[in-house]
Order: sequence, then C-alpha cells, then structure tokens
Amino acid sequence: MPPQGGRLTIRTFMDKHLHMVAVQFQDEGVAIEDKDMDHIFEPFFTTKPEGRGTGLGLFVSYGIITGFGGIMECESKKHSLADATSGGTIFTVKLMVIS
Repeated sequence: MPPQGGRLTIRTFMDKHLHMVAVQFQDEGVAIEDKDMDHIFEPFFTTKPEGRGTGLGLFVSYGIITGFGGIMECESKKHSLADATSGGTIFTVKLMVIS
C-alpha cells in the first residue's frame, strides 16, 4: 500500500472444492509490476530502496502457510484510466479444514 495509506479489505470464504478456508487481503494500491510477480515469494526480493526492507516477509509467510499444507496466491493489476478503483493487489491464503 502507498505510504499515505489506503483501503484494505479482508474477506473470508470457504473453498468447498478444495475443502479449505480462505482469507483474502485486498488493497487499492499501485499494484505489483508484472516483471516482479514471479519473484515476490523469493527470499530477499524487494522493490524497496536499499535499507527500507529485507524482502523476507512474503517468503516467510509463504513458507509457513505451505508448511501447513496451505496455499498462498497473489493477483495484482494496475488501475485502468476508466476506473480508478479497479486496481490493486489481492493475496489469498487457503488453509485445510480439519474436522
């Protein structure tokens, strides 16, 4: 999200096909560049200036979630000129339901 803040929406739902509970985190930020999407879960990958981040947050989160048999996905798109609220990033975390 941009430094000045913005809207963060959190949703929960059941993925009945995979028998998993899901939590989505959606922002209305500037989006993740297409060239960076394949690298966001890599250790030490960051787009921040030097000294402003280690690039470990998503790597560690991904490791914990997948370590418990879960799934972590990311979708991101830039805002369109026609609709200024159409862009941003959505992270979806899915975890197994234990009954």
